[in-house]
Amino acid sequence: MWVPRSVNLGVHTIAVVRKDLQPDDAYGIFDTDTLTIFLDSRLEGTLLYETFCHELVECLNFFAEADMEHQTIQVFGLLLAQVLKSIKEEREPAGGKPALSHLG
Repeated sequence: MWVPRSVNLGVHTIAVVRKDLQPDDAYGIFDTDTLTIFLDSRLEGTLLYETFCHELVECLNFFAEADMEHQTIQVFGLLLAQVLKSIKEEREPAGGKPALSHLG
């Protein structure tokens, strides 16, 4: 599955970098000093996508100073991944027009 090279959150640009993380570093890390999400380069498919979404929630938690427990961040990451995946999988209807063409 695809993840972007960066995302914007408010006025901040959050870089997304694939790199070899040490086994103790988990699958992903949000570095609050450099505003960078690091994703383990060995991840693929749905595990990569869910980890990316998890780290996005870590970003939200940091900027909102929400002090969410890690279990809450985990659940929100899974839910965000499901919502975004369902949008990505949406197909065009029989007429060939995008499903939201009536909006603009």
